Amino acid sequence: MKCIFRKAGWLDGDKVDKEKVTAHFDQFAKDNPSWSPAVQYVKAACLATDLPAQGVYINCPAYDVVHCSLTGFFKNAQASQWSTSQECAYPRQFAQACPVCPGDCFAPAVPYGSCNACRLLPQTP
Repeated sequence: MKCIFRKAGWLDGDKVDKEKVTAHFDQFAKDNPSWSPAVQYVKAACLATDLPAQGVYINCPAYDVVHCSLTGFFKNAQASQWSTSQECAYPRQFAQACPVCPGDCFAPAVPYGSCNACRLLPQTP
């Protein structure tokens, strides 16, 4: 993740440049207005403060922002934004059933190796 953030210019040393990431999401919302509610959530939840570790990757703020943003988009997408195609059935079920946010997995500490131990839904053949 650090490499991606560094290449995008979203790192200032080892810290996430939240202003640049916020600007990216603002542009995304401008280009895709239907995603604006999810973007507003992501900016407030993932970029307004320093995040606790969001998974098993300790001391990786780029991962924390990506994980928080991804879960924010999953949880705040409008129903109309989810594809109803059969090939998307499993991802839809997974996103609905899986506790992808650390607060849903455990609290208050982040035990190493415990996040996102989601119950997996059966794979389709």
